[in-house]
Amino acid sequence: MLIRNGCKRALSFLFILLVVGFAKAANITAIASGNWENPAIWSTGTVPLATDNVTIPALINVTATAAGDVSANLTIAPTGTLVINGVSTLAIAGNLTNAGTLTASAGSSLIFNSAANATVTGGGTYTIPGTVVLNMGAAATALDVQDANFIAGINTGAKYYFTFTRGTFRMDNAGTLNDCYNSGSANTLTIPFGVTVESDAGVMNLCKNAPSNNAILSGQLFINGGTVNVQTGQAINAARDFRYKVNGGTPQLTVASGFLNIGAGFNPAGGGDYIDFNMTGGQINL
Repeated sequence: MLIRNGCKRALSFLFILLVVGFAKAANITAIASGNWENPAIWSTGTVPLATDNVTIPALINVTATAAGDVSANLTIAPTGTLVINGVSTLAIAGNLTNAGTLTASAGSSLIFNSAANATVTGGGTYTIPGTVVLNMGAAATALDVQDANFIAGINTGAKYYFTFTRGTFRMDNAGTLNDCYNSGSANTLTIPFGVTVESDAGVMNLCKNAPSNNAILSGQLFINGGTVNVQTGQAINAARDFRYKVNGGTPQLTVASGFLNIGAGFNPAGGGDYIDFNMTGGQINL
């Protein structure tokens, strides 16, 4: 009987925790322009939590000014504006729908950390000299970038800074990504184990200026359409090879459709390195 009562109490306590957890989630709308961290600008009178769906409506301008700002789904309406100040961070644990204007200033981070597949849509305007961070719930959890304007915003920012930590970055639009580097670098790119860079459409240029051993594949590069160019900004026979390196698990190159162009060779970083190579379609040019 004591065990049974104990179980009842434990279940009751768990139920209360679940109710409280769900009660924290909300749909929050900005009702005035101002700083993200100011409770007075939000419809609930509270700063958004990571479980809250956030909307910035027309003619409202919100500025994220701190490290650690969060939301679940984030929607920016036409003529709505969101600016992430330098050294500030905004983590989106859901979909980004931008029909307005989003700026990730130099030194800031726009973080995608959804536990489920998420999309970038909306057709709005972006300027992104800051860092795009991919830190999804699992290696297979995808950030599906369907909005070519998001890619155009990275080009406009002209830094091409990425931090790939975990998840799948899916290029799923007709845009052209001019380049891609590790955050803070102009010649280094690492695709770590636990990360997939996937091309479904458009063009992705990866680390045009990388010297030997500075473009490293430890995760997966998946060509499922479109075109991926790696190190194609170098001189012919410059020997700045794209390297694969075993670091946490087996690197993978999968080509199902589309084109992969590599400016020099594609070789192991060391004598003990290997790769899982699977080609069922498409074309590779070395």
